[in-house]
Amino acid sequence: MLLRTVKESDARQLVELYNNYIRHTTITFETVPLSETVLIQRIREVTAFYPWIVLEEDNRLLGYAYLSSFNPRQAYQWTADLSLYLHFQHRYHGLGTILLEKIEALAKQQGLINLVSLITQDNTASCRFHQKHGFQQVGQLDTIGYKQRWLGLCLYLKRIQAISETAVPPQPFQPDTMLPEKR
Repeated sequence: MLLRTVKESDARQLVELYNNYIRHTTITFETVPLSETVLIQRIREVTAFYPWIVLEEDNRLLGYAYLSSFNPRQAYQWTADLSLYLHFQHRYHGLGTILLEKIEALAKQQGLINLVSLITQDNTASCRFHQKHGFQQVGQLDTIGYKQRWLGLCLYLKRIQAISETAVPPQPFQPDTMLPEKR
């Protein structure tokens, strides 16, 4: 297995993986499948500041994780929103842990302090995964969105570094800080 930063050429496989969640689950609140063009634009927007990593084996993407802005207001710049998805066939094999550990390490290198994850209430597997890895549920928004039925969101938070009295802004992600890593 190879852990590496995302490339635009990954878009086809990423769209296939993520659109499966859009079409068949309530795990994401997105309702319209993405095109490769839209996903490439999303990759560009995210990687302008944050890391996006993929886990692959034999040129097949098994999963991915990325960070994005939790809120665009400057006071929130130390907090990032975590997204992590695995190919349906590769869930429950420890791959999520590999991706999470690496994305957390990269977030620390950037100077980020908090990671936030928004999880639909009925996604109990993801809730358990986040709790297992030190996230705490800090809020809940009942019946906040409609996808197949009314759904709520759980807000999870993990502090990954101590808070300093002098708030040094996080730095943009530098892809060269993460060489491809064999697992």
